[in-house]
Amino acid sequence: MKQIILLTCVGWLSIFPVYAQGTNLVPQDEIVPVPTIADLWKEPTIEVGLQKQLFVDDYLISHKQNIERDLNQATKENNGEPLLVRDQPWEQANLFQVNSVHFLDGKFVMHYGYTGPVDYCCRAESTDGLHWTKIRLGLKKFEGSTENNLLDYQGCGFFLDPHETDPAHRFKSTFRPLESSGLPHAICLGYSEDGLHWHDYNDGQPVTGRASDTLNQVAWDERAQLYRLFTRTDFGSGGGPTELRGAREMINPDIKADPTNWTTVNEWIFDREGLEEGKRRQIHTVNFWQHAGIDFGLFVVMEWPAFNIPQAPVGNDIRRHERDVWNLYLATRRGGHESPWDLSWVYAAKPLIPRGEDGTFDKDLIHPACTVVTKDDKHWLYYTGWPNGHMRHPYKPAIGLATFPLDRFVYLDSWKRHAPGWIITKPFELTGNQLELNANASHGSLSVELLDAEGKPIPGFTATEVIPLKSQDGFRLRPRWKNIRDLSELKGQTIRLKITLDQAELYALQVVAQ
Repeated sequence: MKQIILLTCVGWLSIFPVYAQGTNLVPQDEIVPVPTIADLWKEPTIEVGLQKQLFVDDYLISHKQNIERDLNQATKENNGEPLLVRDQPWEQANLFQVNSVHFLDGKFVMHYGYTGPVDYCCRAESTDGLHWTKIRLGLKKFEGSTENNLLDYQGCGFFLDPHETDPAHRFKSTFRPLESSGLPHAICLGYSEDGLHWHDYNDGQPVTGRASDTLNQVAWDERAQLYRLFTRTDFGSGGGPTELRGAREMINPDIKADPTNWTTVNEWIFDREGLEEGKRRQIHTVNFWQHAGIDFGLFVVMEWPAFNIPQAPVGNDIRRHERDVWNLYLATRRGGHESPWDLSWVYAAKPLIPRGEDGTFDKDLIHPACTVVTKDDKHWLYYTGWPNGHMRHPYKPAIGLATFPLDRFVYLDSWKRHAPGWIITKPFELTGNQLELNANASHGSLSVELLDAEGKPIPGFTATEVIPLKSQDGFRLRPRWKNIRDLSELKGQTIRLKITLDQAELYALQVVAQ
């Protein structure tokens, strides 16, 4: 009677398990058959193709040793100072919030304001993403004048629909009905050709019920070929100290054909630690971003929420609070709404954008735009920061920017183990001629060996023939081997990769055609 213990050592042969006599006995009829070495390599081939593969999870990984996964936090641009502040009389003090940012026609376009019963939406433009102009649109009167950057539209959470073939519906947006509708916490939808002049779907009537008084988002899911709508929802009574907030996800195959045809496929609440967890954390907003085949969730989490904190005295409270605050976390999933979100970073208390220190504009609350701009090998994520907690009025919001190097959100490394580490991928068919790695080996080295589906080294690509990448940092590093220039001779074969990291970080890999 044996207990199977899996032990591994450095070296390709060491990935096979060693079996040791266990101290805990199991009943005779529950003995697990000892697998053969061949059994361990009978993994099904996974689909890789030319799709970039991010190491946010173990989808690609079969074996690993001395490897940790960690989160890369954002870099705040402009020395952590805001890029936009409230300086116009039509910008409402408590509702100054970035909603969406796009890169259109050679410039950054931002929409900010608030989507709600007390609504306004403004437009700003920038050529470099850092210096912004609140352009005069001449669309909506404020105190008798149209000399402002106000849109004549109550929505602000815009998105450019990559699926749309009708130019008149190029942009889509969510908005909330006015108080007079009787359903102020529902969702309405609109569309536009230019992002300036808008029309309503469903005659301006709601397409959902309560609740939606946060930054709601409608987005196109390219993989599933449908639209997704993310809003807040209630698990407890709405409003007051008994409020228990969550989020919901809805799908619709065709907004134009039937804007009301939404099916709720998910509702989330933090309850891993029991129902009392709502006193510790609640969901304020979930926004959706699809990139490199991964669903990213931007979770705004209310930490130690409080709905009865007395209003802060007028003046500057420079202290950084740890309760009644909002932190922004990254979640990931594969397989759409049928797969759960990986909330590891929430429970590890590792925010994507750290709140500021004492005296900063974003020391208490952080809330992202519902869109991410990818440009110049960077991801640009604009966000609103507040120096006072959720219930600590008065609000003094401002808009800042955080950036990430291309695809460098989550990474694998061996630093914490103080020894080289390695991963071996699952088998996949090689469909290109080159391999590119997004990796940082500026203080160490990285090497790639090629194995066949059974884990045997492929001649020409073995450990003795690889040329390690040393003191290099790049988004598209190409591994090399002695006397071999590319992978063309292996194209069409099923292979595995063994990637060894020595004081290096690995973010992504991609097979490319050239």
